Amino acid sequence: MKKYLLILAIVSLSLFLVSCQQGGSSSKETNYMTGVKDINLKYIGDETAYEERPLNLFMSLNNKLAYDAEGVRVSVVGLDEAYVDLQDREEAVGLMQGQSVFNPEGETKNIRFSGGIKKLPPGADKIDQNYFVYIDYFSKMIFNPTICIGPVLYGVENGGCKGSNSDGRSQKLSYSGQGAPLAVTNLEVVSGDGQVELRLILKNLGKGDMEDVSISQADLGGKKISCKYVNSAGDTFTFTQEKNEADVICEAVVSRSSTYETPLQMEFLYKYRLKIKQQLELRGSGAGSSGFIS
Repeated sequence: MKKYLLILAIVSLSLFLVSCQQGGSSSKETNYMTGVKDINLKYIGDETAYEERPLNLFMSLNNKLAYDAEGVRVSVVGLDEAYVDLQDREEAVGLMQGQSVFNPEGETKNIRFSGGIKKLPPGADKIDQNYFVYIDYFSKMIFNPTICIGPVLYGVENGGCKGSNSDGRSQKLSYSGQGAPLAVTNLEVVSGDGQVELRLILKNLGKGDMEDVSISQADLGGKKISCKYVNSAGDTFTFTQEKNEADVICEAVVSRSSTYETPLQMEFLYKYRLKIKQQLELRGSGAGSSGFIS
């Protein structure tokens, strides 16, 4: 009997340990602040429309950013008003929540632009309309790595940390994105006597236009540090074809005598416009009923 109870206790303990391990692995939170992400548009409206018939442009927006998008606005631009009559060509969507542990897929909102097609010119069997859907929004990006800093050269054994990818004086790190179209792609940590200099490269890795990029927060080890753009005279930066990356330099005072690991916390704000090309085919009244895609 005692042997049976011992075996039962061992089996029960084993099952308990297995369940604890499985629970621990399943409870691990996903880090959404990685890679390059944006608001996705799924167009499910008319691609073919007919004269003197209704027109419906249905769209579904899904915020795949790792952050909330504020002031989201959708506009239809480029449809010829001589043929296409829309009740509204712009809709304010407002706030859209990004991906998080509480909303892994990000918030989705459906919108519709309604109107009609005017009478086409005599003899016109088909008219192709190329237009754009603009998605405008404000959002942020957070860059928060843990880095190795110190008043001495990297690679010197002094009881502290040792920077990876180091050339002896500076540590060079690269990143693939922080869950937004705006990304810190490179960080160089340069240490000297009593101070450290952080050199960052910012890029617009998305498919849209980005402007008014500002540094809203910069802390090293919980203490505020001074940061500025190198290739911009003001406090903001706008990406263009000529200026496709921004250089940022931050400076901080180091008080310890050995190298050590400490968190870097930076927050960037930006304004963004995504342009998505669409096409609408207009047909004369003798062509039949309107088409619809899913």
